[in-house]
Amino acid sequence: MNDNVKFQEKFYNSREYGDSIKIDTRVKAVLKMIPDVKGKLLDIGCSDGKISKLFSERGYNVYGVDISVKALKKAKERGIEVIRADITKRLPFRDAKFDVVFCGEVLEHVLDPMSLLKEIYRVLKPHGNFILTVPNICMLKNVFLILAGSFPCYACIYNGPHVRDYNKKIIVEMLNETRFRNIKVRGDRMSIPYAPQKDISLPPIIPRFCDYLVVRCEK
Repeated sequence: MNDNVKFQEKFYNSREYGDSIKIDTRVKAVLKMIPDVKGKLLDIGCSDGKISKLFSERGYNVYGVDISVKALKKAKERGIEVIRADITKRLPFRDAKFDVVFCGEVLEHVLDPMSLLKEIYRVLKPHGNFILTVPNICMLKNVFLILAGSFPCYACIYNGPHVRDYNKKIIVEMLNETRFRNIKVRGDRMSIPYAPQKDISLPPIIPRFCDYLVVRCEK
């Protein structure tokens, strides 16, 4: 286990995990992307299982992996089959096991994202679907923050858990390099800050300027 993984584990074990499930614009965008089929779904970085539970309610047989024992305990309480695993190494599943893999807000925490993408490709069935979300460093909101002399939202910072930044172009390049096909990029919302912790929320009409990128592709 490398130093970054140890940091991530400590960071997320220090958090509190509640019972409520907030279906925000990002989660709504993810649910629109999830194929309407039944089968095995792997949630990588499942945390406390809130989103995993929504997949389960749609009829999927959901498996969750995470590094945080504390988060996995909560996910297990929600009825999710969980495994504690270091996702920077080989995933603890056989080849072509899953119909769908979801990886939400995980790649920005991983020093070697290409290795993880290759593992996701390995455990997906042929023609299986991969759903990915990442914070977008090129979000419209960050233009205003930078002009105001503030740090970009969700960017890497010395005492935070994010170690990589992404935009639409980079994500598409990485998925193409990993041989994923039929890549579709959407967004959750475009936001404009007008006061501390307050934004004007706009429809996600231009994904490359949205707060989060929501991507679906196939093996």
